[in-house]
Amino acid sequence: MDTHKRSTSSLTAPLVIVIPVLLSAVIFFAAPVKAVHMPFPEWTEVDRIVATINGNPVLLSDLMIEHEFGLLEHPEREADSIDDLIEPFLNRLLIMEEIGEVGGFSIYKTQAEGAFRGYMMTFGGDSAFRSKTEEWGAEPADIKRRLTRALTASLYTESRIRFFVNILPSDIEDAYRKDPDRWGEGSLFAIWNTIKETLQGEAFKRERNRWLASLKTRYNLHMINGNNGELQ
Repeated sequence: MDTHKRSTSSLTAPLVIVIPVLLSAVIFFAAPVKAVHMPFPEWTEVDRIVATINGNPVLLSDLMIEHEFGLLEHPEREADSIDDLIEPFLNRLLIMEEIGEVGGFSIYKTQAEGAFRGYMMTFGGDSAFRSKTEEWGAEPADIKRRLTRALTASLYTESRIRFFVNILPSDIEDAYRKDPDRWGEGSLFAIWNTIKETLQGEAFKRERNRWLASLKTRYNLHMINGNNGELQ
């Protein structure tokens, strides 16, 4: 993409497609696209370097393209600004670094093609997609590649972390016994699955955070901080 600046007033509302941690190719595009009106910082400048990974620059323009094309959102809450999306975007890049290093993980071509077909339907069809690519000077093949990367990173995260998440019956019993008020009324048997799913979600989040922190060190993530258009 050509290096250029965009004023905050000219930015259109981005399209967001949810890419959750718990993801399968079957339900990837089950939810419709929703518009999000995100306030962009007045200092936003396309092609600003926001970080480096193994010495390679990460450009703000890459993040903004993925946001504008509905390929990026905060995993735990609605993002209020571009700053909220920097870490999720960097996490995706770090995950892809590990995939490239360890090898042996990829999605099928049919999965990628099916995901892109679903993406195009939720985007609004060829006309809306073509208008957006022209606005941003993006190639359709690049957007498809980014979509495939997002899907690959999400599925890899799920498969990798679930291996380390193991909730035992004794964990469920202990959780109920230590804080029964947390689970409301009902017998342990009646709310067993609720407790199990809650503990699994908490364990998944802890392991994910631990893993991502290790990736930041392993792949030499360095944030670019400063003033005058750089991260505050």
